[in-house]
Amino acid sequence: LQTTVLPPRGSHRLGLPDSHFSSVLSMKATAFAAAIAFLCFATPRRLHGPFLYDDAAAIQRNPVVNGHVPLHAAMALDFWGEEMSSPRSHKSFRPLVTLSFRLSRVLQWESDGDSTFGFHLFNAGLHAFVTGMVPAFVNAAFGWRRGGRRAGAAAALLFALHPVHVEAVQNVVSRGELMMAAFYLAGFLGYAHAVGTPQETASQAAARSAVGLASALLGTLCATLCKETGVTLPLLCAAWELLVVARVSTHRMARLEWPFPPARPLLPSAARLSALAAGNASIAVWRLRLNEGQPPAISTKQNWPGFYPHPLWRPLSVAWVWLEYASLLLFPSELCCDWSAPALPPITSLADPRLAVLAAAAAATASAASAWRRSFCMLS
Repeated sequence: LQTTVLPPRGSHRLGLPDSHFSSVLSMKATAFAAAIAFLCFATPRRLHGPFLYDDAAAIQRNPVVNGHVPLHAAMALDFWGEEMSSPRSHKSFRPLVTLSFRLSRVLQWESDGDSTFGFHLFNAGLHAFVTGMVPAFVNAAFGWRRGGRRAGAAAALLFALHPVHVEAVQNVVSRGELMMAAFYLAGFLGYAHAVGTPQETASQAAARSAVGLASALLGTLCATLCKETGVTLPLLCAAWELLVVARVSTHRMARLEWPFPPARPLLPSAARLSALAAGNASIAVWRLRLNEGQPPAISTKQNWPGFYPHPLWRPLSVAWVWLEYASLLLFPSELCCDWSAPALPPITSLADPRLAVLAAAAAATASAASAWRRSFCMLS
């Protein structure tokens, strides 16, 4: 496996290195964003917030967290403390999160067994840690171009302060999202920095590719053991490989013209993409085998729109859920610690006003996509 030469870290496409002053400012901005992220959730009131809803099953009644069973039992139980082999199991296998809950329980210095201080402190620290990786992620995602450091610092500050993260950080049981994000970003950064670093010899290139692939797949495995959506990390690495490393023709992609010729030799990228696909498939198959062929025991109340029996209202209800979540990124005015029923009731009739909102959103999305495609084609 060979590594295609890219501008070194800390330089942009023109090959002019960023100044030392710019680098120091970026590090300070990153530290500032991480500190802000921590302080937002480290107030006395938030650190002593109570357990809520799913915390009861995942933490308070979980035998691993409470020390009633050995630590290795986490590899046989689902996230809610049920045996993975049981038909009643939710099949949410997140042992790393469960073990982190046990660590929080052990390390908290307050004698009260129902104290939440250590759990909230851990979550606040994780949020700060993930925020600290955002600048490097943004910079690497766009190929270390000019201005990437400033964009990364701004993104980190937005990430630290975005109100929607209250749901993942303040809600103790949502630590899975935080840990998954940490492993996800770490895996991508390991891949991007290994593959994107210029090499002088073929052996160095092969070694760097191996390190990058190992980072990506290890990050995928750990992220998946925190939350199942972590299995998508190789897809991000593959998209970055094609757009940043191979530099496939995005102009031809916008015009829907096949093929999309890369600006660099595709063979090294193809080898890495094949390895990513094989590793990703292996992790996904292994994870599915843990379910032992049994479907997850998910009740209708946990996913009311997804289980609605009507063949028309079900997809429309699911589409509304997606729109609701997307709107929280722009207008996070109404947050919720549990989005199960009845927080998002399904659409059940033509008189539902949400249908008009869905239609308007679909039309706006199609119009924006068409305008972007036209402008992109004009630039090419």
